[in-house]
Amino acid sequence: MAVGLVLILGFALRLISLNQSFWLDEAVQVWASRDFGIKNLLFEYMGGDFNPPLFHFLLHFWIKIFGDSEISVRMPSVILGVSSVWLVYKISKLFAIRHTLFASSLLATSPLHIYYSQEARMYSLTCFSVLLMIWRFLIWQKKESFKNGLFLGTSLVFMGFSHYLTLLVLPAMLIFIYSKHGRGSVIKKFGLILLPLILFFLLYLPIFNNQLKTGIAIKNDFSVWGETVGSFSLKSAALLPIKFIIGRISMSNKIAYGITAAVLVVIFWGITLLEGAKNLKLKIQNSKLQLKIQNFNSFLFALLLFLSPTLGFIVSFFVPVFSYFRFLFVLPFFYLLIGFGIEKIKKRNLKRLVIIFLVGINLTCSFIYLFNSKFHREDWKGMVDWLDKQEKAPLLILSQVSKPLEYYSKSDILFWPQDEEKIKENGKIWLIEYALPIFDPQKTVKGGLLEQGFVLIEQKSFREIILSFWEKEVYAYRY
Repeated sequence: MAVGLVLILGFALRLISLNQSFWLDEAVQVWASRDFGIKNLLFEYMGGDFNPPLFHFLLHFWIKIFGDSEISVRMPSVILGVSSVWLVYKISKLFAIRHTLFASSLLATSPLHIYYSQEARMYSLTCFSVLLMIWRFLIWQKKESFKNGLFLGTSLVFMGFSHYLTLLVLPAMLIFIYSKHGRGSVIKKFGLILLPLILFFLLYLPIFNNQLKTGIAIKNDFSVWGETVGSFSLKSAALLPIKFIIGRISMSNKIAYGITAAVLVVIFWGITLLEGAKNLKLKIQNSKLQLKIQNFNSFLFALLLFLSPTLGFIVSFFVPVFSYFRFLFVLPFFYLLIGFGIEKIKKRNLKRLVIIFLVGINLTCSFIYLFNSKFHREDWKGMVDWLDKQEKAPLLILSQVSKPLEYYSKSDILFWPQDEEKIKENGKIWLIEYALPIFDPQKTVKGGLLEQGFVLIEQKSFREIILSFWEKEVYAYRY
């Protein structure tokens, strides 16, 4: 009954503002999943998309049945998000934690998890697939039967093809098995269970190699792009602890934001670090320093939470992959560790106050995101609605980022640089300046407009999208 209420709450929160505009990556995802067949998705599209194909296939069949509206294509992520809340509850139950609903309540109300449960991308799937795998792994640990091994092996394949970064949980699991069982039969059995994942990945390797080459080439050609999507930086690493707590919201007052962030990080992460410290004990035996693990389940969650992002940070020196949202799949272990830490508070009233405070922070940050459109995604839909009421003129946009505009607009669209000659035939142009610093660092688009006699008349912003109106000087005198 109680878990049902938590799931209903989690589902209800994820439905609020679900119809907000698609942003660039979502629009590209919808275009690919809708317009490509399975074969073409795999052998044509995937070579230029640095992601595995599972979510693309899932959305392909979903769109065929339910259509491609904002609410429709985001529903798989909503369902997977709520299912992740249920899996956290099931994992908590395995350990007979007294407050089994606490960690699942934190995930149900998590502002970061809600945000990505509302996005038509694979991040909600990655969180669900990693949780599913860990749940099956813990069951297999209790009973190493063929059936449980089969379920675990299947969930590993499912996880690995949801997102490449999920594979970074495997070193944590191997360290856990070795720490608990040594080099015995358990680690050999787990190696056998990994074989289907290895086999499938070997078959997929040619496509992965093409993706890797494409990603590195784009990073080299467009250095700003690499910085934007997740190249190595201390700033990107520092964002993870606070974004895991408050999600995508921020404050305009940077001092207030810094103080608030510091306090919340100390409280939330302090509980997890304290739990980790209490769980590990150093002792000297036979003149050797040894590490003793008090609770192996807590140790596993700590490894998953801290080691996976650390490895991702190292990888980002070579391939731009490190952004906090790509590690959404370790967020549940953050909450599970907090749950373990809360269990150790002996005073009942203090424990209750801490639980109310932590869930209250989650709800506050979630409501700020859900009900304040300033924190919503790029407003392509609002921009097109506004343009429909303005002076008619062709829309000019970089071809690399045109999919959201193509999804929403029925107006004439010109692409740079393909339609450079056609631009000369027009006396006025609406320029969507989105991603110009990334893909046009030399400012050839605006330079080309100026060369052709255009002047800038006005600019307007639609949540991270700058729209500007240009007109040839011969017509612009009336302004």
